[in-house]
Amino acid sequence: MDKFILFLSTKRIGSEKQRAFFVQWVKSFLSFSASAQDSDERRKYIDPFLEKMAKTKEDWQVKQAKRSILLYFHSITHAKMQNQRAEYQNQFRLVSCN
Repeated sequence: MDKFILFLSTKRIGSEKQRAFFVQWVKSFLSFSASAQDSDERRKYIDPFLEKMAKTKEDWQVKQAKRSILLYFHSITHAKMQNQRAEYQNQFRLVSCN
């Protein structure tokens, strides 16, 4: 969750108060989708989670939760891309040094 919080702060997404709610929604979603094996499978839980939320929460809260979850998945993809880029650059340095 720390990486998600850092992503939100670095990208200046929402106010500090909003970011706290984004984290809360994502934690609830992760708990709801705990049986998922990976992030691809976890994505299948988004609609059922939001449908369940819609029964007890205001429409704006459901929309905020959806945005939070989508930002969470985007942050995961962003982190993977950065890691792949760093790995490629390290491999390139090793090849050019030889």
